[in-house]
Amino acid sequence: MKKKSLIVLLLILAFTLPQCIKAFATTDIVQPLGAYVPITPLWTNVNNITLGLSFNSGQATCTGVIRGITGTTKINATFYLERSSSYGWTLVKSWSVSSMSSTLSFSDNCAVTSGVYQLRVVADVTANGLTEQVSTSYQNMY
Repeated sequence: MKKKSLIVLLLILAFTLPQCIKAFATTDIVQPLGAYVPITPLWTNVNNITLGLSFNSGQATCTGVIRGITGTTKINATFYLERSSSYGWTLVKSWSVSSMSSTLSFSDNCAVTSGVYQLRVVADVTANGLTEQVSTSYQNMY
């Protein structure tokens, strides 16, 4: 009888224990050299977006590359450098960039003070006659 009770107790524990364990997932992967590759929903017109945000001597260096699929004819993007505050994200500077090819590259600098920053991009990518809006962001601390 004790053996059966122990087996039943162990089975109950085996089936309920996995339900009590929380699972944590991440949506961001930091690659070598500070390049940032987010895990994103499947985009139709975009192969990938790479953002970079680094700091040196009071300057933020913001970089971004958007690679469209074959057949991409136009990419219009706005990059936003934002600083975290108690009210959310505050705009520091924005840049609008366009490309008439399948790749858009962006790089610029901006004066900053210490804090948490986010580089965010919103882009309209036109490929094969269809325009898709895509967006992603990357955070870093100075």
